[in-house]
Amino acid sequence: MEIFTNISGVKTRCKVQASLGVKENPRASPKRPAPENSESTPPYGKVGGLPIGSIRTPLASESARMKDFMALWNSLLGRTYDAVNTNVPGHRKASEIPQEERDRVRKTRSQKYKRSGLVNTKLKLIYVRIYHKNISNRKHFSIVDCFSGALKLAALGIIGLISGLLVWRYDPYDLIYRWKLVFGEGGEIFELWRKPPVELYLKVYLWNVTNMDEYMSGEDDVLRIQDVGPYVYRMFDDRRRKVQSIYRERFRRAIPQNPSSELKMETENIRNVGDIFNILELLTHENVTFNDNGTLTAIPKHPLVWVEEMSEGRREDDLVILPNIALLSIADVVSDQSYFTRFGLNMLIRQTDSQPLVKMTAREFMFGYSSSLMTLGNKFMPSWIYFDKLGLIDRMYDFEGDYETIFTGEKHGLSNIGLIDTYRGSTKIPQWDSPCGDVTGSSDGTKFPGYIKENDTLLFFRKSMCRAKAMVKVGETYSNGFDSWVYHFDPEADDNGYVNEENKCFCKNRSRKCLPPGLLDVRECYYGFPIALSYPHFLDGDKVLSAKVNGMNPDPDKHRSYFVIEPNSGLPVELAVRYQINMALGSIKTIAHCERFNDMVLPLLWTEIVTLRFRMYLNILPVGEQIIMYTLLVGGAALLIYSLYKFVRARSDKNHFNAPWIQDELVYNIDRKLNSYIPERKGSGLGTTEVDLDLEGLACPLTQDVVTRYEV
Repeated sequence: MEIFTNISGVKTRCKVQASLGVKENPRASPKRPAPENSESTPPYGKVGGLPIGSIRTPLASESARMKDFMALWNSLLGRTYDAVNTNVPGHRKASEIPQEERDRVRKTRSQKYKRSGLVNTKLKLIYVRIYHKNISNRKHFSIVDCFSGALKLAALGIIGLISGLLVWRYDPYDLIYRWKLVFGEGGEIFELWRKPPVELYLKVYLWNVTNMDEYMSGEDDVLRIQDVGPYVYRMFDDRRRKVQSIYRERFRRAIPQNPSSELKMETENIRNVGDIFNILELLTHENVTFNDNGTLTAIPKHPLVWVEEMSEGRREDDLVILPNIALLSIADVVSDQSYFTRFGLNMLIRQTDSQPLVKMTAREFMFGYSSSLMTLGNKFMPSWIYFDKLGLIDRMYDFEGDYETIFTGEKHGLSNIGLIDTYRGSTKIPQWDSPCGDVTGSSDGTKFPGYIKENDTLLFFRKSMCRAKAMVKVGETYSNGFDSWVYHFDPEADDNGYVNEENKCFCKNRSRKCLPPGLLDVRECYYGFPIALSYPHFLDGDKVLSAKVNGMNPDPDKHRSYFVIEPNSGLPVELAVRYQINMALGSIKTIAHCERFNDMVLPLLWTEIVTLRFRMYLNILPVGEQIIMYTLLVGGAALLIYSLYKFVRARSDKNHFNAPWIQDELVYNIDRKLNSYIPERKGSGLGTTEVDLDLEGLACPLTQDVVTRYEV
């Protein structure tokens, strides 16, 4: 066997048959003849005791360098050498190989890859390219092999950049929100409306009378009052059953099995206080029914739960002195009746010793206290007074028989989603003539119009306010992670026609003079009782309102209502709805015990509905959108730059890869590799076959054309 050795950078050929103990194979191909004049060329000496042989300068040194390079090249390509059939001629034309033989080679090679489990994709690519294509196409092969990775990275980078620009231009949050905004069964926005994740708190401040005896005796001309509170109630509680069970177990343990009659009366009071069981519900829209006209019908629920830890030391059993709403209301209703009617009422008042100012607990005043007059009214006039106990908050949150029809956005536009279409089947409330009674397009505070424009006027409706109040934008702010708009009630919202002629419809009872500015008559919504609404402490009201009371300290920061709304979604980020409930008494000087309250505006309480926590579900998608957008832009740009770097690097390497001696080596060894896989021509292994390690083919002269040795 002939091998080439590289000793001290000099190439030589030597015989190594006997030393390896390899038998001569009769089927082996004849030895490659030595180069001409190799025997006559005098040696230059010995290196390490071995003959150097004939030196072919400069080809010998060039061949040594090429062999070293090809060793590195083979390791990079993952080549391994197996026993080969040396009988296969080393220089066969591709056209001389029959098609059947080619198919067997291809099949055998694929089976070899499957058995070994190792597939060298780069070699396979080279085999296919060289075998099936003309050598003249090797430039195309080199470009694909070297630049394919860079092109893939460039494509990914371009896709990333385009995607980031699309996110920036078309705002997928807006597209997704428009798609999810429409109310539908199981929809995200619909569920947020049906069970709002916003904690609403009702804070109640009672106007406690501090000079009852002095005022009733005539010693003081002005009634001194002081707001006491807050008494805080949560407007929903998702721990209803747990709280119910705790309270009921506590009351059950406190009551013995056979209580005395006196204890029975006390436990009855406990059970009355335990009416909180009936209002421990979620703030929901229940019995939802979808209609064919793009609306849905639901029953609103606004229950209350006592929150002692937020009440600043106040308790529901605090004793306060407050107006007797039952007596003063009946006195105002009967004051313009006939003499005999007034006479009968006066006899009843004196017989029951009913007083206009009474001492009671805070809870009794808010949720119901017993009154002999109210009991008689319920007994003899059940169609008018269908309750035997009168509590102001209890009446404000009486939603029996109420239902709303809401726009779903399916047919009436996205801006109307969640707004009221009809209330109790009508587009207006019956207490007012149009347009004062219109409620279509108003919000109950759960959701306002979407995609609000700068000059849009919003409407806020609550049954306790007995109207839909206009809201106007007064500024912008950043609240709870949102760029939001701030709204206040229209300054003319409580005008009864003194300033704005269009508001004359709020002065419905023409037989009496209209109330002063800042006071809205809502008696029609409170069973005919003389109830009037204003801002707390008569803020922005006429000075005549506080002429007979002392204790008003209006403060816009504490007593003005405001709404912070995210303009695209229309969802409230923060709000505080504040209003005061008063009794606007007329001429009641002919009614027993009520003379001191003639033509007087008497404050009862003021409330504040606030949000103390807002779930940041709206913030998730906008933040995610920004992250995705910048990731796509930066990542796409990085991939594009890196692919450009690889392209330039590969292009510089391509010039070295296309050197003639490298191409010659590829063609020569690929031809031998393909032929060696023919089954019937494979050798029997290293032990019985002479392995021809002729590497002379690696040292083709630089001037030799590959086509002359391998014709296709």
